[in-house]
Amino acid sequence: MGPKVKVNGELCATALGLLRFLYVKSFSGPVLFYDDHCPLCHRSVRLLLWADRKARLKFAALDSEWGSGLHLSSGLDSVILLVNGVSYTHSTAVGLALKELGGLWAFLGSAVLIWPVWIRDGIYKWIARMRPRSKECILIPEDYRGRFLD
Repeated sequence: MGPKVKVNGELCATALGLLRFLYVKSFSGPVLFYDDHCPLCHRSVRLLLWADRKARLKFAALDSEWGSGLHLSSGLDSVILLVNGVSYTHSTAVGLALKELGGLWAFLGSAVLIWPVWIRDGIYKWIARMRPRSKECILIPEDYRGRFLD
């Protein structure tokens, strides 16, 4: 493993991690990093793929080359939404991802974000503790593969 590099306060472990960091930060649209060993997360990603008719969101697994190369999770048990170089976690990531979809989804995202953070994140963390885990990777349909960084 090469020397660690810090960019905008975020730690990249290798030169390859730095390149991935810069590449993902350059996206004009948001990138959602999710736990690909979580069936609930997979169902949520599939719902977002279906609802995102304008293909605004990109996706990557937290333990993919992209997620691990960027060292985004660093022990977090959370989905991470990266928008214009800023990362959001837990319920804020969920609410903002919904808002990106527009229409009624944006209304639902706004409804999520109205609640105080300590309440929404408490609910998010409770669900995260209760969710099942799987060693298997769930396959993404072929027509959505272009939306993934992996």
